[in-house]
This record gives sequence, C-alpha cells and structure tokens, in this order.
Amino acid sequence: MTFLNIEYTQTDSELYLKYGGQSSAQPVNLTLELESGRLHAEAWGNIGGGCSEAAFHDRHLEWTIPALRVKAFRALVNGIAPKLQEILDDSEVDWNGSNWVGRLGDSAQEIYEQLSQRIDSVQWESSEVWEPWEAAVFFEPVALDDIGLSAQSTEAEIESAADNEIESAEVVLDRDDVIEHLTEWVESERAEAIADAEV
Repeated sequence: MTFLNIEYTQTDSELYLKYGGQSSAQPVNLTLELESGRLHAEAWGNIGGGCSEAAFHDRHLEWTIPALRVKAFRALVNGIAPKLQEILDDSEVDWNGSNWVGRLGDSAQEIYEQLSQRIDSVQWESSEVWEPWEAAVFFEPVALDDIGLSAQSTEAEIESAADNEIESAEVVLDRDDVIEHLTEWVESERAEAIADAEV
C-alpha cells in the first residue's frame, strides 16, 4: 500500500518562476507520484508547455495551480489529501511491454477528474498568490532622487535602496527585478549626465 507523502512549500515565493523576456510566470505543477505517494509542487521550467516522461505515461498525475503562498498551498493540499490517498489506493504502475505506466481504477479516475474540476474552479485571492509587480510599473511615477539614488549611486547603494523599497511596499516586488531596474535607471542617468557634460 502506498501512503501519501506531502512536501509542503517553505517560502511564499518558492513556486514563482519567471524568465527574462517572458510576459508571464511559468505554470506550476502540483504532482502526485503514484509509485511513491509523493505530493509536491514546482514551477515547470520549460517554455512552451509540455510534460515530463512520467506524466506522459500517467505515473505522475498533475494539476496546474498558481504560485501559491505557503499558507494557501498548505490549505489546498490538506483539503484534498484524503481524496489523493483514495487515488493511491485505487491505482498501480505496470509494465506495458515498452514503458512503466500508471493505471487508475474507476474510482480513482472519477476522483482525479473531480479534483481537476475543483482545483481549476478555485478563485484565488491576490493575498494567496505570489505575484510580484513589475518594477518598471511600480517605479513609473517616481523620480530617482525620491528613493535616494542618483547618477553617481554605487551598486551597494542601489541594493540598499531596493531593499528599502521592497520592505516598505504594499505590493509584492521581486528583488532581482527591482535591482535590475534601478541599476539600468542609474546607468541611464549617468550616461545622460556624461553626454550633457560633453556638450
């Protein structure tokens, strides 16, 4: 008999992954491994969709969820844990002559479909999801000296200003995005100052 083994997230931002140049974050897969009973979640690293070999052969069951914060993730998985155990109780992994494949009994298949509908229909509150603002949008109405920076600011000063803004902001900000934006802003101001001095 396989028992459910839940791996809880440890930080609010753990499930968030967004690549530079992409307009949205990567989808997050909540995965139940039929062989081990392991339940875990992680952002899907590939751009453009797809799935793992284990998911393709139904050894892993997957549901798409947002980048939930710790408390929301715990509430979700704890709420569906009994049903996940029922799936494990009515499933197996067999060799089909070419691959190891997962097989769900009638009851497990019905539960899987019900959970899929249940998870897809959840209307998540903004407080439950880690979704940083774009730094360029957050700082749009602000002047550089409003946050204590100038064309002469150093890397350390930029990082300090970024940390201060993140701590005081009423919205979620990604530190790397903030530092990158402020660095480009300072460098732009510096280049403009040099150009003006040469005129």
